[in-house]
Amino acid sequence: MARIVREATAAGISVSKTDCKDAFILVEPKPQIMQQVDNVADAPPVRAVGQAVASVPSGNIVHDVVVVEDDSDSGSNCNSDNNKPQDAPATLAPGVVTSSTPFSEESNAKIEKAKAALEDATAKVSKAEGKRSQAASSLDSLVAAAKNRRREILDGKIRQNRDQQESLRQQEESLQQQRETLQHQRETLQQDLIKLQEKLTVMAA
Repeated sequence: MARIVREATAAGISVSKTDCKDAFILVEPKPQIMQQVDNVADAPPVRAVGQAVASVPSGNIVHDVVVVEDDSDSGSNCNSDNNKPQDAPATLAPGVVTSSTPFSEESNAKIEKAKAALEDATAKVSKAEGKRSQAASSLDSLVAAAKNRRREILDGKIRQNRDQQESLRQQEESLQQQRETLQHQRETLQQDLIKLQEKLTVMAA
């Protein structure tokens, strides 16, 4: 509890000791929210946690309620009817404390409206996240399809170039065979011409 008090004091929060030794009520010290207001709904939102075991002066803003077990031997017990103040509310809600007066219907309506607005905003955010995820997935699909198409085109061009090279090689081999055939025919014709000249020479003699 001493640590809680030190931290609260360091944070600028006033600490009020209740009649019970095991309960502290932390109250916002800022003048602009310490001022008295008639409607609880007009108070700025603050946090209140735990069971209230003592009353808080009207007009104060409850920042937090800290309840700890009392290890002292004084016999003080905040749960006993002898030590618990009779005018203490069962719980302290955020806002200006006006005895144990609950929130008005108008305040509850505002709270419900705020909750509905929050739920609606959350739903819109979820919907937007879903659309973003779907768009990202579609974009990934388009990119993958474009990469596959490009790969197919490149592979097709590679195969086409390979086929053209093979065709050129075959044509070159065919031309080489034709050259060899023509060379053989030329040599044969030369030999026939020599033989014919020899025959003509013999006949002329």
